[in-house]
Amino acid sequence: MRSESTLLELVGLAYDAASDAAQWTPFLKRLGQVLHAPMSALYVRDTSDRHRSLTAEVGFDPAFVSSYNEYYANRNAFMIYGKKYLRPGNVCSNDVLCPDRILFKTEFYNDWLVPQKAHRAIDAVIAKHETLMSILVLIRENNSRAPDLDDISFVQALVPHLRRAVQLHRKLADLQLLQQATKDALDRWSMGIILLDKRERVIFMNQSAESIARQGGGLFLESGELRTKQR
Repeated sequence: MRSESTLLELVGLAYDAASDAAQWTPFLKRLGQVLHAPMSALYVRDTSDRHRSLTAEVGFDPAFVSSYNEYYANRNAFMIYGKKYLRPGNVCSNDVLCPDRILFKTEFYNDWLVPQKAHRAIDAVIAKHETLMSILVLIRENNSRAPDLDDISFVQALVPHLRRAVQLHRKLADLQLLQQATKDALDRWSMGIILLDKRERVIFMNQSAESIARQGGGLFLESGELRTKQR
């Protein structure tokens, strides 16, 4: 059994990643260490909005990642034969998704998995509805033991937190897009616009206001505060 402190450590890393997508890499690295899975990935696919999609991968050769995206994604035996198991919250080993007797005959296995010495894996469906599909994949090398119930249970304990982290990521992505759209709209105004916080510190200046400040038209910024030149 893994310790509760290890679980809490990973939960913390997942929530850190909700606001900073770059932090999914430390999360995957640590989870891979705990579960002896040198190759791991988190995929969030949103067909309605690419800005909400997310890909984080650890341990994969970039050439194989490219070949997967370009060709093998549509030949992924686990996604093809294991559709009925791809339900939200489900965690299982990949032999449940596609038994070895079928897997070993596929192009996906022989031409993509075998060259990477990858076989045994844990797959967790974080979320799946309408246009959204989010999956966590943890892959072990060929000579490693198959995932056991302890491995599966540990990942299952993480899934609710991963689902929440993905939801937060999507909401923050929406806010960032809204913020950028608002900034772009204000920058189109010829009138200078300056927004201040409650301490009267500048939090935003549109391009016209920045131009006025640069030209020394009576206003300037000093340590984030708006000041007027004394005559």
